[in-house]
Amino acid sequence: MSGAVEQAVILVGGRGSRLGHLVENTPKPLLPVAGRPFLDYWLEFLTAQGVREIILSCGYLAGCFVDRYDQTKMGNASLSCFVEDAPAGTGGVLKLLADRLASRFLLLNGDSFTSVKLAELHDAFAKHSPNCLAALNLVQLTTAAGRYGKVECAANGSITGFGEKQPADTGDLINAGFYLLDRKIATHSTVPASLECDILPQLAKQGKVCGLVNPGRLIDIGTPADYAKAQIILPELIAE
Repeated sequence: MSGAVEQAVILVGGRGSRLGHLVENTPKPLLPVAGRPFLDYWLEFLTAQGVREIILSCGYLAGCFVDRYDQTKMGNASLSCFVEDAPAGTGGVLKLLADRLASRFLLLNGDSFTSVKLAELHDAFAKHSPNCLAALNLVQLTTAAGRYGKVECAANGSITGFGEKQPADTGDLINAGFYLLDRKIATHSTVPASLECDILPQLAKQGKVCGLVNPGRLIDIGTPADYAKAQIILPELIAE
């Protein structure tokens, strides 16, 4: 990416209630995977790709993130924590952070991982500029996964619709929770708001959202079964 995007916001505020007792004292992104906090895989990936500022948007058990990461550095990147007073949603966070956002920045979920090619996502964004406000990393499912909504993407990369209420099936494209955004997207948000349900579908109707299909795997630790799978799959993915 050659320094084209140097800021990332990682959403780590969710409770992760489907994981039950595992998240009673440890927030989901800090659960150990192959002996390390899951979030650390993202931090190393981002810093290796030239990201120089990482903001962690915290909610549930925020103190765990503040104690470990706030005002620290990883490689050449500075880390800081933003603590939500009340749940703002994935879109509301952008409104709250509007004054801190770079002109273009990455936004990603801290409880899933995929080996997105940042340079290609940047190129997809540039191809659809100047009207584009969001470029999404998309993954094609190899098996049915009913908890994801499918995304409709045209041959030229324009996203034409979101099916959050249509469970994704084998072969469908899903939103991998990794975005390259223009900071003007914050003007389309309220608090609280969902980026996926309230903001992106409306922007897609205006031709302001594009997508890049990533052939890689999506690792999500949101359920006990997927968390167990991640112990094996994530180290393999990092090594590829």
